[in-house]
Order: sequence, then structure tokens, then C-alpha cells
Amino acid sequence: MNWGVLGGEGYVARNERVGEFLAKQGTYELSPGEVVSILESSLVAGNTQVAAIRVDWSKWRQFFRSSAENPLLERILTAVEGQESGGGTSDWRPRIESASPEEREGVIAQAVREVVGSVLRVKPDSLRDDQPLTDLGLDSLMGVEIENSLEAAIGVALPPTSLMRARTIDQIASLIAGHMGGKTGAAAPAAAAAPVETATSTEDVDLEALSDDDLDRLLGDSSAEDIDPDPQGATK
Repeated sequence: MNWGVLGGEGYVARNERVGEFLAKQGTYELSPGEVVSILESSLVAGNTQVAAIRVDWSKWRQFFRSSAENPLLERILTAVEGQESGGGTSDWRPRIESASPEEREGVIAQAVREVVGSVLRVKPDSLRDDQPLTDLGLDSLMGVEIENSLEAAIGVALPPTSLMRARTIDQIASLIAGHMGGKTGAAAPAAAAAPVETATSTEDVDLEALSDDDLDRLLGDSSAEDIDPDPQGATK
């Protein structure tokens, strides 16, 4: 038996926040009575293997977009996609794209503030753009939820663990603006070059978010720029 979320007893029942997180992903609990009934019917039927899980496939598809390539779920998710009338993003995407270049990052910050407020259960207007989200109780589960919610709301998939580097709403908005800016028309070359510059500049790197190995590589790259390219100079 491959069980989904079991209600009444067990780990999820003892950890309410985990249950809430799974519910936002579209996975809901089975009651103890349902579990017993499913187990009995499966034994009577003589099934070799049974999976019992209560899922809202529409929510599931938003959080686990790569699962659409899973042969086991392909037909289910294709049917769900056909039943949905709208796209995968909210109205934030057209609002961002219609904003002027000067206003775009501010609109993105509003979208990020709304998502973060929903996940952290605080009023979006009470969030400061420069406040570290860890000060508000952000943990790894919430980080995943924020990243998935931002992808669903804006249509931009942030790199894994991006919230470990972009710790504030302002930094997250800048990161998203960089991804979206790379797809615009005239600004495309400049926007595409920006991540390369920031990735190698010691002035713009968040040193607190780097590991010892990352720091060693960064310092190694910086030292390499100071080496005299003249072969004769190298022998002096």
C-alpha cells in the first residue's frame, strides 16, 4: 500500500504546519475510516499494489510542473490542463509586462510582497522591502512554497535555493526582474550580460550566503585577474 497523507494519527497529524504545507500543494489527508475501508477492499480484490492518495491535481500540477513528464501522471495532468480555462499565472504577469521600465521592479516587488505575506501569514503592507525574511520565521518549507507560488503567480521559475541568496523582498524582486528583463526586446543583450557581471564581482556577492568552498573559488578567480600575463614577468 502506497499511502498519501494519513489523518487522525501519525506524523502529519502531529505536525499541523506540515499538513497545511501539503494541502497547499494539493495533497489532503485520508481519514482513518477511509484507510481501513481502502485496505479491506484491496485485500479482498487481491491487488498486488495500490496507491491511495487524495489529490487536487490542479494544485499539484502548479507546484510540480516537471511531473507532467511522468508517464504515470501524464494522462491525469493532461486532462486537468484541458479542464482549466486560464493559464498557469495570475494577472501579475500582464501587469508587470505592461509597466514602464522604471516601474517594473516596483510592480514585481508588490507581487512578491503578496506571495510572501500569504505564505508567512502576515499583511503584505506590513512587510518592508529590505527586511530579511528569516527575521519573519522563513524556513526551508516556506522557501519552497514561496518559490513555487512566485512561479505560479508571475511565470518565472527561480533557480533552486535562490531565497538563500536573495533574502529580502527587494532582492527577490531584483532577481525576478533580471530574469524577465533578459526576455525583453531592446534590453535583452544588456540584461543577459548582467548576471555574468554580478556573478564574478566581489562587490555584489552576498558573502554571508557563500560556503567556504564558494569563497575559495571566488578569491581564486579574483587572484587570477591580478596575475601578470607577461611570461617574462612570471619568471621574475
